[in-house]
Amino acid sequence: MRGEFEKELKKMYRSDGRVLIKIIERESGRTFYDILKEIKNPLTAWTFQLIAKRYDYDLKQGYDSNVEKDLEAILLQVETLGLQSLDPKAKIDTTKIYIESQAAKKALEKEKEIARFAPLLHTHYYALFRPRALPRARNKA
Repeated sequence: MRGEFEKELKKMYRSDGRVLIKIIERESGRTFYDILKEIKNPLTAWTFQLIAKRYDYDLKQGYDSNVEKDLEAILLQVETLGLQSLDPKAKIDTTKIYIESQAAKKALEKEKEIARFAPLLHTHYYALFRPRALPRARNKA
């Protein structure tokens, strides 16, 4: 894999490298520091962290869609509409795509929250509203 991408990676600017790291962090859900630590070793990850700090970047920071709004909008556009959507002549509302994605994320978080409390709610509901035996009629003799 190194031979396949080495030329393209060497041609990158620092800003291109930062974007590539952010995309990797977004797709993996982990910080680049943790990925380096797992793939290489902790000493190598620490060394790359020092180098990154020298260039005002933190490998331990991770990807946050709220901070990287522009990048998130571009990535969502590419995911939903494909690479041809990056054509400058195309008229695409990236803000609308971003807002829809945020709404979908919030809905998913709400579903997860409800699913987390569902067993608890079921238990309380059953305790409050379960059918109880009717009292027996007394024989008056």
